[in-house]
Amino acid sequence: MLNVQVLGLVYFDGCAADKKRALAPNGTQAENGIPPHFASLFILPDQLIKDDWWESFKLPHTIAIPSRSGTRRVSVDVIEFRIPEPAEIVFPDQNGKQAECVRFGGGLPKLQDLDSKFQIFANPDTIAKVTIRGGTLQACQFDGNSRAVQWTMATAGEPIEIQVLTAKETKTVKLKNLDLLPPQQAQQIPTGALGTEVVFSNTTNLIETHHPHDQHEHFELYKKIGAPFNPTQVVGPPQGLPELETDHAYLNHLKMHNEVPGPGCTPSCCAR
Repeated sequence: MLNVQVLGLVYFDGCAADKKRALAPNGTQAENGIPPHFASLFILPDQLIKDDWWESFKLPHTIAIPSRSGTRRVSVDVIEFRIPEPAEIVFPDQNGKQAECVRFGGGLPKLQDLDSKFQIFANPDTIAKVTIRGGTLQACQFDGNSRAVQWTMATAGEPIEIQVLTAKETKTVKLKNLDLLPPQQAQQIPTGALGTEVVFSNTTNLIETHHPHDQHEHFELYKKIGAPFNPTQVVGPPQGLPELETDHAYLNHLKMHNEVPGPGCTPSCCAR
């Protein structure tokens, strides 16, 4: 099983249709007071088998998270696989049932509700896009004030393979399938309680730079993927969603250091 935790500005299109996709607007350049946003995969080294990523965009971080007992801080390594140019991400989501979206209706802000005339461009300006074929996608709250989407997909065997395709080349990340490890060995892998877990995010640099926590203006980056977009209201905190179930070190770090994205830097969805 692979859990992909989706954080930040990612639009889910076709939630109730047969064909579904996710679009991460291209915010790599600062504009109109909005700091750069980066589409990245955050992966624990202990879950990585091998990769052929761009070396200058494979960013190691040592971060602090709470210990299992919650009585002290521990240091854990995580690798940020940053996507440097527009790409399509292919997750291994075809081993189970057809994709299903859960709690999207009342859980994620709908761009068409905020501007009834909003339509997706034929060629949206994205830094990453994903075709969603299978698995279960659930809207959740993250640390009470933010939203995330948990995408759970069945996996068969090892390695678990994620591909990133640009106009010029294909990069591949191969991960361990922790479901195949003996329980005693799996328990030795830090923050692996939920099996193989990856964060796919489109946010500012939340590790090295502190940012204000409302981030309402970040929502304007959705103008990159469609128009017209003149929201008539500010997106508030989530209501009535279950808390995201995660054991990922990066997400635990954000909660511990109060760097969780604000309500304005949130996944969204369509009205269909």
